[in-house]
This record gives sequence, structure tokens and C-alpha cells, in this order.
Amino acid sequence: MNENLREQLILLPEYFQGHLTLTLIALSLGVVISIPLGVWACTVSNCKKTSFDSC
Repeated sequence: MNENLREQLILLPEYFQGHLTLTLIALSLGVVISIPLGVWACTVSNCKKTSFDSC
């Protein structure tokens, strides 16, 4: 096996862990922000009428 490839394969788990951490943080923030906004949109009458008229 090429020495460069071997070095890259050694670094792969660290890069994967960083990528996975960043992805989970982004997904968590998306859920934490979107669910309260969705609940708020359903309770506000103007926003409720506007958002559900398009459906």
C-alpha cells in the first residue's frame, strides 16, 4: 500500500468523528429552532391563515 494512502487512512477516523459531530450539532440546532417556530406559527392567527392557505 502506498505510504500516503496509509497516512490518510490513519487520519480517517478523526475526520469522520469531526464530521459526524458537526452534522449532529447542525441537526440538533435545526430541530431546536424549527419546532418552537412551527408551534408559534400555528398559534398566531395571521401566520396560521397565511401558512395553511397554500396547502
